[in-house]
Amino acid sequence: MRVAPIFFLYLLFISQLLLSCNGDSEKLPVSNEAVASKELLALIQIGDSLYDSQKFDSSYYYFTKAKSIALNEKNIKKIVYCIFNMADINQKQGDYISSESAATEALPYLKEIKNPNYAWNIYVILGVNYLHKYDYNKSLLYYEKAYQLKTDKLRKLNTQNNKAVVYMEQGSYDSAIEIFDYLCVQNEIQTDPESYARILNNLGLCHEANDPKKALSYYRRCFNIYKSTNNEWGLIGNYVNQSKHFQKTNRKLSKHYASKAYELATKWNSSNDRMNALIALIHSSTGTDLKKYSLKYVALNDSITKQKQIAKNQFAKVKYDSSLAKRENEILKSQKITAQLELEQEKYKKLLSYLLITLVLIISIVIYYYLLYRSKIEKSKAIYKSETRISKKLHDELANEIYQTITMVESKNLAYKENKEELLNNLDIIYSQIRNISYQNRIINTDETFAEFLKQMINTYNSSAIQIIMKDLNVINWNNISAAQKITVYRVLQELLVNMKKHSHSSFVVISFTSLATEIKIDYCDNGIGINPEKISSKNGLKNAENRLKSIKGSLSYSSILDKGFKASITFPTT
Repeated sequence: MRVAPIFFLYLLFISQLLLSCNGDSEKLPVSNEAVASKELLALIQIGDSLYDSQKFDSSYYYFTKAKSIALNEKNIKKIVYCIFNMADINQKQGDYISSESAATEALPYLKEIKNPNYAWNIYVILGVNYLHKYDYNKSLLYYEKAYQLKTDKLRKLNTQNNKAVVYMEQGSYDSAIEIFDYLCVQNEIQTDPESYARILNNLGLCHEANDPKKALSYYRRCFNIYKSTNNEWGLIGNYVNQSKHFQKTNRKLSKHYASKAYELATKWNSSNDRMNALIALIHSSTGTDLKKYSLKYVALNDSITKQKQIAKNQFAKVKYDSSLAKRENEILKSQKITAQLELEQEKYKKLLSYLLITLVLIISIVIYYYLLYRSKIEKSKAIYKSETRISKKLHDELANEIYQTITMVESKNLAYKENKEELLNNLDIIYSQIRNISYQNRIINTDETFAEFLKQMINTYNSSAIQIIMKDLNVINWNNISAAQKITVYRVLQELLVNMKKHSHSSFVVISFTSLATEIKIDYCDNGIGINPEKISSKNGLKNAENRLKSIKGSLSYSSILDKGFKASITFPTT
């Protein structure tokens, strides 16, 4: 149910945001600032034009160059404007971390700008970033900051809408409904059929869980508006929501709406909307249709993933080229300064001092950007490795189960009870595997909920065949343990449990936690078939666990006898 709210969020406020920001760039006074140079204005104009043409990588390059000149000219408004556009482009590329970093860079400048619209734009960008990173509290914090600013009513309505979207993502539907009901009676919304229809659609999503009939009425009102205005883009999402609504009560009607959505999404060549429509078709289909739509979904997903990776690689190159051009520009400026000093200074000692200072500055800049670039490359490799590992898990652990289930559905009569039970059992196995993969790869909470988070992860390996006992988990004062240590403990225990489930054939596992004076000790023991220490390679999971613990000055020791179980002891300092 999360696709529609976020889709609504972008269409309702981003367009207004960009229009207002472009307007500020041209019409707002630039008091207390130097007049922008022709070069700076030309670069911003090119960046705006490329942005409007959706050539975001090239637009980013020109805004980066414009920002550099604005910094030299100390033109605060132009600095913030360039930063905002860079953060927005990063956001459109799905790089929410870089977008957050860029937007945060603008915060110190906001207090020097009297016009509140600049601060509003930055706060909203940060709110969207935190929403996509599932940090809902920070998202609401920045939306509230934006709302408290003395801006026009349209911006305040947009901010209220964005808060409602966050509430929907949190599952706080009553809070979201309260805001959407308020927005529905505003004249600015009622006179804009497109915005009004989207809010009705979101109200339908909010009521879906507790009042399906009311939800359907909102969907129908939304449908009538989109139909009367011939808004086929809006109809796609509405059809998908109606398909989901009828999935349990009327599969034929559900499939009808899903087919309508897929037809329009194909007509408008919208890959994401086709994906949503295919998901709805899969849920409402059986037999050969189920297999057909599943294969289409897999093929389309692979194509989208490939295109995203190509775009990401291209954008990364543009960002690197921008930083390289910036370094070259700074080097040229430095050389010019050095030449002027050589002409103006008569004393060799003073000239040498300036040269040494300039040289140190250049080397520092080169080292800084080299380390920054290397860090980005390493992060990209880590992301690729993680995506490859998840893809392999999905292929190895789920593909066969899903194919067998599809084959069973096609070959057996589901009217018989035993066949239904077999189908339910297969679906339960698939669900468990998906849940386990999700637990293994989700973001690790390192706040005060870490103990419960760790407990949930360990319990995912519990089953009818494997019993896991945890002793004294809550004895450890996890608030005194650093975030890096928590992440390491989580990953090392996860590695041990994965190895246990894959290889040891254990039926009983005990994990004990002990808090000593200066260190934490965690003991692991199972009754599996054990391992042969001589066969442990550098790529083995235990070696990876040892390396992780070394990074926090900890250690891993283990012992095993074939067919008599496996024992491991984890220790790391508390300070």
